[in-house]
Amino acid sequence: MGYDEIYPKLVEIVHETRLYTSASSEKEVKIGAGEGGIGGIKKLLNQIHSIMGKDGYAETYIHHEDQYITVHRVHPESRKGYFLIAHTAFPGYGNGNGGFNPVHLGGTKASHIGSWMLEVDTSDEAKKAVLDDKKYLRGLPSKVSNLPGIRMEYKDGETTISVRDKFPPGSIALFETWIPAAEHATGLDTFVTSGAKAAFSGLDLVDLNFVLYKCEAEELDSSGGKDGVYDIPGHGKLVYAGLQGWWSVLKNIIRENNLGHPMCNHLREGQWALDYIIGRLERVSNQAGYERLQKPATWLKERFDAIRKMPSFLLPRYFGLVIRTAYRAAWERSLGLMNKNVREGQWFLQDLAMVSVQQTGYVKSASLYPKKAVPIFGSRLTTFAVEWARCWGRDVFISARGLFLGTGRYGEAKEHILAFSSVLKHGMIPNLLGSGNLPRYNSRDSIWFMLQTIQDYTKIVPNGLDLLKEKTSILEDIIQESLQRHASGMSFREANAGPNLDMQMSSNGFNIDIKVDWTTGFILAATKNNCGTPRDGAAVEITGLLYSTLRWVADLHEKGKYKYAGVSTSDPSIKVITFSDWADKIKENFERCYYVPLDSKDDSKYDVNTPIVNRRARPNFPIAMTVAPELFDDAHALNALFLADKVLRGPTGMATLDPADLNYRPYYINSEDSEDFATSKGRNYHQGPEWLWPTGFFLRALLKFDLKRRKTPAAKTEAFQQITRRLAGCKEAIVSTDWAGLTELTNKDGSYCGDSSPTQAWSAGCLIDLYHDAAQYDVSQLSNR
Repeated sequence: MGYDEIYPKLVEIVHETRLYTSASSEKEVKIGAGEGGIGGIKKLLNQIHSIMGKDGYAETYIHHEDQYITVHRVHPESRKGYFLIAHTAFPGYGNGNGGFNPVHLGGTKASHIGSWMLEVDTSDEAKKAVLDDKKYLRGLPSKVSNLPGIRMEYKDGETTISVRDKFPPGSIALFETWIPAAEHATGLDTFVTSGAKAAFSGLDLVDLNFVLYKCEAEELDSSGGKDGVYDIPGHGKLVYAGLQGWWSVLKNIIRENNLGHPMCNHLREGQWALDYIIGRLERVSNQAGYERLQKPATWLKERFDAIRKMPSFLLPRYFGLVIRTAYRAAWERSLGLMNKNVREGQWFLQDLAMVSVQQTGYVKSASLYPKKAVPIFGSRLTTFAVEWARCWGRDVFISARGLFLGTGRYGEAKEHILAFSSVLKHGMIPNLLGSGNLPRYNSRDSIWFMLQTIQDYTKIVPNGLDLLKEKTSILEDIIQESLQRHASGMSFREANAGPNLDMQMSSNGFNIDIKVDWTTGFILAATKNNCGTPRDGAAVEITGLLYSTLRWVADLHEKGKYKYAGVSTSDPSIKVITFSDWADKIKENFERCYYVPLDSKDDSKYDVNTPIVNRRARPNFPIAMTVAPELFDDAHALNALFLADKVLRGPTGMATLDPADLNYRPYYINSEDSEDFATSKGRNYHQGPEWLWPTGFFLRALLKFDLKRRKTPAAKTEAFQQITRRLAGCKEAIVSTDWAGLTELTNKDGSYCGDSSPTQAWSAGCLIDLYHDAAQYDVSQLSNR
């Protein structure tokens, strides 16, 4: 109270006894200049605010220049608006005009509503007269005067507004604006947002990989080094050359109504972004295999041509409309090509499924075969996106169940299985495929993840068992070869071993030694110096995957679907063993060898030799729980999962080592070159940082074993709710990153890791696995509450 009437000091409402006075109390306030405060102009502004609020003048552009602030509010459809210039009156600015450059409103006409200044008698006499009044609260003598010092000029479709001689601090100028070219804007809005579904309807998922994605390395590769991702001045490079790169930035601009963003400034300055998007699609649509992209290219060109004629300050809005429409059409087309579980699934599942599109496409410098170009799985962006590093066996087959089988992309799953099977050697598949030219056989777990994927394929895909008769050689024989080579044992040195192959690894790391301990049935290996699988002994996940494979082929053999019954062994006392007997041997010894009891008094019942090491948890065991749950005592499994939930689970990933371990180092900095052996050169990669892909296996195992103990619908519902709660961090992560995916790993407690791949296939794929598992349960037994 008192601001409009120019009270000379703050009114102490609690102790004040005088009566208020105001011009509005005595008579109706008239709009316009006059004496008695700013009420006449404020009434006008309030009326305009009411109109803008009621009619939806939702677009606001605010600009600050020295002592001046300009505000332009515009209706998003009619493009009518109101433009205000205000000269701020902060202490110390004096009474001068200050510097104010002419305002240019492109493509816009304006009508001057008025300009006003406030004049107040601040003399000591005036203040004394007002403050000495014992009966009434009064304002200082004041008046609002009209200002003639505004100049407007309309030329070449542009209005220029200039502040001339007299426009002191506290003055404002108000204009009504409209855009002649937008008199039919409703029709333009309809045009730019129509027809996209039809234009994108003929694309397949590989086409959509190009339309939506392609990181810098991929785009340079596909363009022969001519084009990368778009670089916006003041913002930096987009993460993708495709529509996702633009939309990742635009969605935040739209949500925050941030017309001052560097992208908007860039669009107002020129139409280079439009040329880039169209040129990229037109060029590739002329190449063999990409002809289907001609329709989306034409659709975008027609829409961009229509908005090029609009005033430059409107270009951000219409550019956003076109990109959003195209992006949604491409997104919906992608989901439409996936299975029902994805199409009708939750938004998070759909976001995860789109990582399948993100990671699978043509790459000029890499393929699944030496002389045949096919879409190839990328595993991780951006560090390993092209050439020899594009395709990794372990990554492919940890991800494939989720990103291929879980989305209905059975053809891609089959292609990758057959391609890797074709280069089987030493009973192993390569970790680095190298387009089949120079594969590296340096990970002993990759073959087991592939065999698990083949098993999953046969169970998920209609007529999936037909895959076993595919000729690579016949896949059935390849499976048998891998089992037989491991049963016989192997010792070899990687081909082309030495610094030219891997300059970071010691010479011993190129030596691979694998055998079976026939007292337990476990596969053992001495590979602690190998960077592909740097653990020796019998890794729990490999034992679980081995058991799963043995049970599967034993069952197939019994049904007449697999012609081999077993393998010959390296043990003279056994010589030959059936798959069923091998699996039984593993099951008989598994708990004794892997379980660490809660009470150390029970250690003697189990194979616990080094308590300091064995009692420190890692997140590998849930992999075995997921693929071979029958190996575990249910109570023991739950205890281990509860422990992992408490000490290993982070906001998004699983710590790779128990924080209680002396070797725990949760901050991964690959560039570190220090004297700390534990962390230098990124040695702590698996010694504490929180990896996301084990989260999927952990949650799958937790759901599986938790549901076993739940008996009532309400209790079963609680099991699902507990899983959902633990997905919150990943849900937040996938919507907050421009990469539209889940990162490889984080540092402690989910903190950012600069050396992590920003989007990693298996991080998303393993969570799709969780949704696939959940879909297999009978939801009718869940509580409705």
